Amino acid sequence: MQVFEYLTQVYTRLCEAGFDSSEARSLARILLGHLQGCEPSCLLLHRREEVDLQRGEALLSRLLAGEPLQYLLGESPFLGLDFFVGPEVLIPRFDSECLAERAIQLLQGKEKPLLADVCCGSGCLGLSIAHHLPGSRAVLTDISPAALAMAERNAERLGLQARCRFFPGDLAQPLLEAGCCPELLIANPPYIPSEEIGRLSPQVQREPHLALDGGGDGLQLYPRLIGQCRQLLPAGGWLILEHGDEQQDAICQLLESGGFRVEERLFDLGGRPRGVLARQPD
Repeated sequence: MQVFEYLTQVYTRLCEAGFDSSEARSLARILLGHLQGCEPSCLLLHRREEVDLQRGEALLSRLLAGEPLQYLLGESPFLGLDFFVGPEVLIPRFDSECLAERAIQLLQGKEKPLLADVCCGSGCLGLSIAHHLPGSRAVLTDISPAALAMAERNAERLGLQARCRFFPGDLAQPLLEAGCCPELLIANPPYIPSEEIGRLSPQVQREPHLALDGGGDGLQLYPRLIGQCRQLLPAGGWLILEHGDEQQDAICQLLESGGFRVEERLFDLGGRPRGVLARQPD
């Protein structure tokens, strides 16, 4: 069976198993990219190649049984890079790439900019930005020691360890205590409302709940994070916050009431609200 045919089949079977179309499309691309030894974005170039169906079906059966595919593979692509992943961290998702891309645009051309990635998990946001900006430096924080260790592994994998520092602790507080002054801070804090966790797909429920559960309305951590960023960022500093599909208006209100100036609403490739770009007033 050729790549294009099997990709369509995998996507259909995932949808029939209850995955939403966006997640099914992403997982099908990752699975086929792994089988063919190429980036998911390059599958079109391999569409006529034959697929190893035995390997593909073995992975697909475990995926349909509830195991996250990226955990099965031990890695996940993000912005053209491969990141180590495991049950300690959230799985990087293509939907978040728009935030990293916007950060890269903002820092492009600056000399040795310092960026911060809060709630870094695998480090996919901060490390991908640092990779694409060779003169940059990055500081990354996470409350989970295991997640922070995974981010350090990924920094080593990407050859970025000399330009990165890692701080264990709650949100941006470790950066305040260390006296960091990043020009841009990006964060993907937990934002799923607590009561919705049990309704997530079996695969997502295997991801760390500490990184998913955002409290009653999903926004529990944002006011504290925004307050910390108000103290941390210099005049004119940038703040990019990821959020859930229905939370953009609320995030904008929290930012404005917290003293930030909202500059842009960010949308993923599917056109869904995915983040907010704000700026510290001069």
